[in-house]
Amino acid sequence: MKLTKGKQFLITLGLILILCGAAFLLPAYRLIIKETAPPQLVIPADTSSNSSEPAANTSSSAPPIPSLPFDFSPAPKPNPSGFKDDYTYEDDTIKVKISKEKYDYQACTIAEVWITHPSQLRTAFAEGGYNSPTREHLSDIAKRNNAVLAVNTDYYNMRKDGIIIRQGILYRNKPSGRHMLIIDAKGDFHTIPENAFNLTEWENKGIINSFSFGPALVIDGVQQKMPNGFPEGAIWELHPRTAIGQLGELHYLVVTVDGKQAHSSGLLVNQLAAMMKEKGCIQAFNMDGGQSTVMTFNNKVMNIVAYDGERRLSDIMYFATALDYSAQHYDPY
Repeated sequence: MKLTKGKQFLITLGLILILCGAAFLLPAYRLIIKETAPPQLVIPADTSSNSSEPAANTSSSAPPIPSLPFDFSPAPKPNPSGFKDDYTYEDDTIKVKISKEKYDYQACTIAEVWITHPSQLRTAFAEGGYNSPTREHLSDIAKRNNAVLAVNTDYYNMRKDGIIIRQGILYRNKPSGRHMLIIDAKGDFHTIPENAFNLTEWENKGIINSFSFGPALVIDGVQQKMPNGFPEGAIWELHPRTAIGQLGELHYLVVTVDGKQAHSSGLLVNQLAAMMKEKGCIQAFNMDGGQSTVMTFNNKVMNIVAYDGERRLSDIMYFATALDYSAQHYDPY
């Protein structure tokens, strides 16, 4: 059948419109693919607690250090007899000692933590996992994951940018004007401006967790000067505060400061930095504060939370035992 010139024109015009539409939509399609790409694993292979290498002859060597998998599985339940009192826990793999103190007349809850393996410093999401619309009280997330001690972090789900790595998985790589705390495969802390982060450089070193907030409080033993115009945390106002610091190898300090209450107004972030330095931190980082500031120990909230109680959060950091005391024939070695 021979087509008329009019029909040929209409067919040609239709093809042109289809091609133009495809060219217009292609960038959006590529963007969607980029945004929904699977999370990237950044944890190095040799940090797994389940090595595939043949077992060595250990007849004359020290017993292996108990560890946990670098994943989101709940930790073992702590030994009830490990809780010596309302402020102390100790077993063969973890020790936690909590004190109540005043700093610049403000009420602080300070936890010193020792662990034997980096896998015992863990993170957990609210139910539904990463980017779930579900938010939960920190105390509920901590209880579900058998935390000995838990604290709030950066509340990543309140923002669409930031570099978010949790339990060795890179979920978001959108640098912001904030700072980031990196916890590597050895359990060591590093703080850098988020816009200076280079994934290729850092993934070779092994990253287990990263947090997008700040500012940095102490770097390499030096108290940091607070920046003007920092985009988070209302750093020049008195608020409840949360800070996490490293004192030494697998040795940490977790601090919450009560605020916006009659008994305690809160701290400026430069006061928080001074306290973390005075406590001996070689690295320290400011986390989300305000009503997000919550610390739990043995499933009990240890600080007095502002604004009438816990806010529902997207995630937590916690410390756990590496020993399964529920096993019928428990033998750590």
